[in-house]
Amino acid sequence: MKKRDGFTLIELMIVILIIGIIATLAIPRFMRATAKARKKEVFGIMRQIYILETSYYMAEGEYAPSTGPNQIPIIGFREPSYKRRYDYTVRAGASGNIANSMHIVATEIRDADLDGILNEVIIMDEEGLYLGDYEDD
Repeated sequence: MKKRDGFTLIELMIVILIIGIIATLAIPRFMRATAKARKKEVFGIMRQIYILETSYYMAEGEYAPSTGPNQIPIIGFREPSYKRRYDYTVRAGASGNIANSMHIVATEIRDADLDGILNEVIIMDEEGLYLGDYEDD
């Protein structure tokens, strides 16, 4: 008898089964990690706007409003150059007057953080506190 090299059909099926089990466990974890990273990106950009706004307030005595989504030219804010997942604006805060209070608003474009909720809004006030319902894990 000749010796044959190779794998049997059962061995190949077992390997495919193992790969399937690993994929079943790994893909959901990857999706959660991706969603979490996308949400964290928002907080960094909002913190940058907050620092620019606070500096402008210290120099001018009022906050600089947005002229449109991602347009805050007075403080020198430039929208991120990569694919945007959120639109950023600055508007009057709790007092209703941009001179002494402001809200930095990040509005989700589509479902950026992959949680199934469209157009979520994250708000930061003039004291650097986040308002609303969000998870900062």
